[in-house]
Amino acid sequence: MARSNPSIDAREFSQLLKQAGEFDKKLTNQLRRNLRKAAEPAVKDVQSKLKGPPPSAASNSRRITRYVNKTKRTKTGVDENGKGVFTVTKSIVRESFSVREALARGTSLAVTKAKSGGRVSIKTSPRLLPANRRVMAKAYNKESWRHPTFGNSEVWHEQSGNPYFGAVILEHRRALAAAVERALDEAVDIVAPRTGRARRVR
Repeated sequence: MARSNPSIDAREFSQLLKQAGEFDKKLTNQLRRNLRKAAEPAVKDVQSKLKGPPPSAASNSRRITRYVNKTKRTKTGVDENGKGVFTVTKSIVRESFSVREALARGTSLAVTKAKSGGRVSIKTSPRLLPANRRVMAKAYNKESWRHPTFGNSEVWHEQSGNPYFGAVILEHRRALAAAVERALDEAVDIVAPRTGRARRVR
């Protein structure tokens, strides 16, 4: 799994979320939303890199098929109390995707708070891939890698990768840090008058 954790001052982040939550849950959600918004361009660029053409026609060309249980609720009317009446339909849906598409779908971000502090975390998870292909999350993030040809350990093949994570995140490092600072400043500007907390000095 590829992961990046742009840092935020741990004590300040936790204290801000705590103070925001004491006054208004909407304020807490706004802070989280602003931090997510700050990181979204980096996530989208990682996904775009993965969805782009592979470095060679043979790279990860084999598609993966899986079957997923889907549940759909459809409103069919209302009962005598005015409450909605729904029918539930279950079906099995066939999905087909490439390794690159699976990694793009597995790329996400999260804003977390813990005793150790806060974190804006961007990661690419291979969870959609079969267990024997999850190593591709790391392999495809390299310029190239070697693997046995059709499982034959005596014959190895070198395949091109397409570094999609670290380099892309680094391109956003300054912009992301500045956007996170703005999100924290905005939260402090709202919280400070209510708590007597000094505004941030940058």
